[in-house]
Amino acid sequence: MLENHNSMHLPSRFAHQFTTDYLTSSPVSLFTNPLELKSSIHNFHRTSSNLYDVAINSIHPNYDMGIDSPPSYETIINQLTDTWENKIDFDSVFPNFNINYSSTEVAIDIEIPVPIPNPTSSQLSTTSNPQPTYTTQSYNFSPVYGDGLIDAANAVATAIGLPRFSNVPDNSDIYTWGLDAISVPEVWTQGYTGEDVVVAVIDSGVDFTHPDLDDNIWINTGEIFGDGIDNDGNGYIDDLIGWDFVGNDYNPMDEETHGTHVAGIIAAEANDYGMVGVAYNAKIMPIRVFDANGRGTQGDIIKGIIYAADNGADVINLSLTTGGYSPEVESAVKYATERGAIVVMAAGNDGGEKPVYPAALATDWGIAVGAIDINYNVTDFSNRAGSDSSLYYVVAPGQDIYSTTPNDTYGFLSGTSMATPYVSGVAALMLSANPDLTPADIRQIIAATAIG
Repeated sequence: MLENHNSMHLPSRFAHQFTTDYLTSSPVSLFTNPLELKSSIHNFHRTSSNLYDVAINSIHPNYDMGIDSPPSYETIINQLTDTWENKIDFDSVFPNFNINYSSTEVAIDIEIPVPIPNPTSSQLSTTSNPQPTYTTQSYNFSPVYGDGLIDAANAVATAIGLPRFSNVPDNSDIYTWGLDAISVPEVWTQGYTGEDVVVAVIDSGVDFTHPDLDDNIWINTGEIFGDGIDNDGNGYIDDLIGWDFVGNDYNPMDEETHGTHVAGIIAAEANDYGMVGVAYNAKIMPIRVFDANGRGTQGDIIKGIIYAADNGADVINLSLTTGGYSPEVESAVKYATERGAIVVMAAGNDGGEKPVYPAALATDWGIAVGAIDINYNVTDFSNRAGSDSSLYYVVAPGQDIYSTTPNDTYGFLSGTSMATPYVSGVAALMLSANPDLTPADIRQIIAATAIG
């Protein structure tokens, strides 16, 4: 667990955040036991260690997530001396630094976070190529939190070839802490808000009438609603805003809660009402694959992924698990990736040593996501990254997350399901800054700029 938060190298504003009485002593949830309460009130079906025993056509949505211990000080110093030429490594591990690009020699001023034995800063100067690179994972991979905490300010800046965006004041509370934890406001101040990016939410549906979501619902412009004709020839009649694979119709309304909550984290509107999503100008493509009891089939999940890819989704959010390995699910994720969509997948909520499927596919396709709490500790329920450093795995806020719920309401939920849309939202911000990014670019940048 990331219990010693002073040794986790977060943006400078977090140092004060960790010492405030508010965060260390105030309640961070309206629920004494949010997981148990969710189950009793909403009849949620969460993944568990015996999910594999469930019939393959009774897949459950994923509701929880987490991370673990930070690298030792010695490991950090080794990384510093071994990979100084990669600007991204500096930005990931030492966010408080300045780089002078004025000549062919790059001077780097680094403030090294505590604990250290002597001075708190050092200067290195050498010859280097100042252009950031992100073609390989050239940094330390933790079996607990993988590549680290996603950093929106660094990821989006790197996507357009710039140093990390400057910090802005942290004004978060229990409702908005997740945005500041991954430095989203820093991106907004640069004018990137997810505009012209489509994020498919493959889930229990979305309440597309919610006042914090209704203006951010994707519209299929090739379809004429109500004429009973498949105008765009995609195989679905009147799919104006998405598709319901449970009812096999054009109405992907959320009859549970999960999908609407996920959608709000990604793209709730900046309308001075309720809350704000990570990419508040992105469009949500609602795809319903879970029924009112949170149950669905693997076949519908596969159809949902293919529908999203065929209809122009740039990002596909999978806050779900499918149990064991399925070549059909892998083929669908591969298909979507090859069509240009980055697939973001929840690691699972078993508290296990590695992600379950489909997140385990992130060695080859997409990104796996684990969850942290407000104190930057990995949650108990989150599946960790595991020992395979070829896995693209980051962590994001996933416990006691406030977001939209059906019927013009809001609520707190926990899970890797909640962490995953934070990463999907950051991917949308990256694409709004640089629409030419490929899925490979996106996952490499996110991993390379994560705070480990």
